[in-house]
Amino acid sequence: MEADTASEGPVSGELVSVAHALSLPAEHYGNDPDIEMAWAMRAMQHAEVYYKKWRPFCLKFDGIIEDFNYGTLLRLDCSQGYTEENTIFAPRIQFFAIEIARNREGHNKAVYSSMQDKEGEKRADKGGLKESKTEESKEGENGRADKEKE
Repeated sequence: MEADTASEGPVSGELVSVAHALSLPAEHYGNDPDIEMAWAMRAMQHAEVYYKKWRPFCLKFDGIIEDFNYGTLLRLDCSQGYTEENTIFAPRIQFFAIEIARNREGHNKAVYSSMQDKEGEKRADKGGLKESKTEESKEGENGRADKEKE
């Protein structure tokens, strides 16, 4: 048992020291290559987890969805627009999967409603009179059609 803890000791100690170093404020360091390497290793760990979670899913669409593997922009929070803080790069099929789920769960309704409001405002600005005349003429046509049925 002691042999196991002795062999794990340096690794555990190294991880603790790396964790401590990464928790200190950035102003505490200059361009220390060891710190940059620690951040790179952590980023690689995150990438591996991400890759193992999504890669098998993505490969199921090879030959089914055109350009399934191309990169695209994905909003982290679907109630907000594409901003630097709210946008990540993701495979296209992942974008499709997430957006379909958001649509099914109703998360994109706010975005759809706001777009409809903007479209309505544009129409009103361009020709509100034309729209109201069109609506009146439709009502008149419907009224005539109802009378003809009687």
